[in-house]
Amino acid sequence: MKNSPRFASYRLLSLLLCLLVLLAGCGKKNSPVSIPVSEETGTAVTVETTPEPTPEPEPTPEPEPTYDLDFSISGQQISENLTSLDLSQAGSAEVDRLISVLPALPNLQTVELGSAAAESPVISWDQVYALRTGVPQAEINYRFTVQGYPFSLSDEILNLNHLPFSDEGSLAYQIAVCMPNLRILDMDSCGVSNESMAAIRDSLPDAEVVWRVWFGTGYSVRTNVDRILASNPDRGGHIIGETAEGLYYCTKVKYLDLGHNDFMNDISFVANMPDLEALIISMSGVKDISALANCPKLNYLEFATCGASDLTPLSGLTMLKDLNICYDFALCDIRPIYNLDLDRLWIGCYDPVPREQIEEYKRLHPNCVVNTTTENPTEEEWRILKDYYPPVPAPRYAQLSEELQYHNFPACYAYTENDPKVWNRFEYY
Repeated sequence: MKNSPRFASYRLLSLLLCLLVLLAGCGKKNSPVSIPVSEETGTAVTVETTPEPTPEPEPTPEPEPTYDLDFSISGQQISENLTSLDLSQAGSAEVDRLISVLPALPNLQTVELGSAAAESPVISWDQVYALRTGVPQAEINYRFTVQGYPFSLSDEILNLNHLPFSDEGSLAYQIAVCMPNLRILDMDSCGVSNESMAAIRDSLPDAEVVWRVWFGTGYSVRTNVDRILASNPDRGGHIIGETAEGLYYCTKVKYLDLGHNDFMNDISFVANMPDLEALIISMSGVKDISALANCPKLNYLEFATCGASDLTPLSGLTMLKDLNICYDFALCDIRPIYNLDLDRLWIGCYDPVPREQIEEYKRLHPNCVVNTTTENPTEEEWRILKDYYPPVPAPRYAQLSEELQYHNFPACYAYTENDPKVWNRFEYY
């Protein structure tokens, strides 16, 4: 039977069909191919065939820049071996051409620019800056005047105080960024707005930028002061609303007394005083003390006779040791300060703080002196020790008097006439 012509035909036809199936499978990408594993079980494993990935072409390297050094400036041939260059007689176009090839001058060590008036230089300040940044290894010698006052590019102090500027400090900034050794830029009373001065300060992080701010009506300080005493509104004016904005720019304040400002209801500016250690805002209209959360170094706080009701912003001030909250009639809860290990807590006899909260605080902090009897926020040893004649200040208040220089009346107050003067300009260095 197996050798019959019909059987041979069937066998030939089966082989042709198998061949066609195999050819069709080979023509498809990623098609499964069944491979027999065992004739007994008839099981098979399906293998996915994946084409080889096409390799990414190698990136073409950027060509090295080329510089044309075949020129001279003021009779000096430019070459890659050049170590010094005198541009004191060069024109603006020549300097621009030099700036374009600065990367090809690695050995340049000295550049002489001569002298000029800053307001009308032959070489622009943008060109000076390009020279400074283009060859940072080189010393650039340049002497210039600003409104007749002499300076040098290598100076550490640019003292422009009491020189009027009508360009919002643009020229001063252009000069400052060209001075590699600059430590202090003084623009006290230069007629530049606080906003522009703050922008200049932010742009010069390696230098101390100082200017003068006004607040109240007659109060004035330089922005780098570490103490401000402004508790005399009869003379300095009340600190309220827009009249307090200048304080926002005094970022180095450590000791601040703004007491007796009855109409002051906003102390958001202290959020910009991270070094603040002592603050007095007693007898004011302050209700919101949330800005104090940004003053981690605060250790002394008086806000007696205020409208504050929430002590939560103080809960993270772990360095706070002396707290006076007498006569704060809206204050009914001291639980937010349970975790503060105070040395002194003056509550007085009129605050509506629950007795059980006071007792709980005493239990948690047995070494803290808690006063609940005084009718005067500054009495009973908050400022002056009892039973001494002549009066003896409490140790912390004696320290505060030194910090705020209470003894140096009236020069301790923030009035411009207390600043030192030399001729018609203020001098500080």
